[in-house]
Amino acid sequence: MFRLSTLLGLPAYKYRLFGRAFIMVGVVRIGLWVLPFNLLRRLVLRLVQGSARRETVASIAWAVRAASRRTPCATCLTQALAAHILLANAGHHSRVEIGVAKDERGCFEAHAWTVCEGAVVVGGIELNRYAPLMTWAGEALLEPTLMEMRPR
Repeated sequence: MFRLSTLLGLPAYKYRLFGRAFIMVGVVRIGLWVLPFNLLRRLVLRLVQGSARRETVASIAWAVRAASRRTPCATCLTQALAAHILLANAGHHSRVEIGVAKDERGCFEAHAWTVCEGAVVVGGIELNRYAPLMTWAGEALLEPTLMEMRPR
């Protein structure tokens, strides 16, 4: 549970960034529950606008992870999309990648993560297990045959 002392101890800029991340994670989570993905994708594109805010990639990643821990059912896709929006709003170019794999029982699983400036900033767990399915970079939704295939 979020400790009030932790919240009160944050510098003002981190407090505001956490608040924006918390709202964005919630909006994306609700959107994934109630909207078709293509409609949500169009709405996300409208939310992605440059701003005067220049938060660092690391501070945005921290805020999304912290907000996601306090949001019910904040899946990896929720976190990746929220981070993508906040990074774009801060002027950073990022992309959301989705990969698929089979677990030890042979069951299908998928994972989403956000890449910015050549590094995974949200969702970076055992990514070498996942075969690339698609990449979402701004307006472009790329199929695996179109995206650059690279070893992980």
